[in-house]
Amino acid sequence: MVRLRRLCKLVAAVALTLIGPPSVAAEDYRPVFETLRAADTRLQTLGERLAVAAAPWCRTVQPALGIAIHGPDQYLGDARAAAIAHFGFTSPIGVAGIVPGGAAARAGVRADDSIGSIGYRSTATLAPLPSDTKATAPLAAFDRFAATLPPSAPLRLVLERSGATLSATLAPVAMCRARFEQRDSDAVEASADGILVQISAGLMNELDDDGVAVLLAHELAHNVLEHRRRLDSAGVRRGLLSGIGRNAGLFKQTEVEADILSVHILAKAGYDPALAGRFWRTFGPKRAGGLRSATHPGWRDRAATMAAEAGRVAEAGRLDTLLAARERPADGDWQAILVRAR
Repeated sequence: MVRLRRLCKLVAAVALTLIGPPSVAAEDYRPVFETLRAADTRLQTLGERLAVAAAPWCRTVQPALGIAIHGPDQYLGDARAAAIAHFGFTSPIGVAGIVPGGAAARAGVRADDSIGSIGYRSTATLAPLPSDTKATAPLAAFDRFAATLPPSAPLRLVLERSGATLSATLAPVAMCRARFEQRDSDAVEASADGILVQISAGLMNELDDDGVAVLLAHELAHNVLEHRRRLDSAGVRRGLLSGIGRNAGLFKQTEVEADILSVHILAKAGYDPALAGRFWRTFGPKRAGGLRSATHPGWRDRAATMAAEAGRVAEAGRLDTLLAARERPADGDWQAILVRAR
């Protein structure tokens, strides 16, 4: 996420300004930077918990490092120099926060360490793709390389900490191939593209951890079920045409499938399987209109479908049936798998 708009909003909230002379003193950014750090760490902690739980159902996995990463390229304008000083960046990748109990925490990695190398590669030599967003390109390149490493093998990081170089050997576990990112938007937005899972800052600020987990589990379920590939194979039209005719049916099918599998992901991660249904009965009346109603079933039916699925979590063969959808072309028959609200 580019840090400029979010920085402006947060700085304004503490009666500071980023516009015009004199420049904001580095120390005045501190509460803003710490707010961003907390959000990054929260998102990575919740996302990694779900991605580790779902790993047995994913056909592509990666090491769960237990690190929320960020980099100096995300901080624009006067904020960049202040961020480099505050976070101690000495490489393109820094540790924003540590997932409690995760691989990095167990290996002694700390927030504000800079990552000089991962495995056998210097972070300075990790090349971005032309499609990467400029501000987050180093993060995406780091994530892509990490995903090529054995998911459960010891992994060495070379770190810079307060002018000293040290190493840490992580003992990661497998997680679904996924990268979690907060989108700099106040809109009601969450999405997945097969790897990247995004949720808007507005939703992160509005929801408690359980609510964020419900939305992340749904987006992660899209990736587990390989919906982008299946929609592309079905010739779906996106953009303005996504909610019209056959396109709408195809999208709704994937939304219902993701709702159903999300209940199992939540349960596997240690949440109450009834959480998703309860969440939608509260969230739906207030905010569901922001989630593209033309391509999503109504919130009442979504809540009913997830509530019904909570009773099937322990059903023998249920997961095999759900995951088998990956082998079938999307046909748009979403009503056959939807439970109608009474």
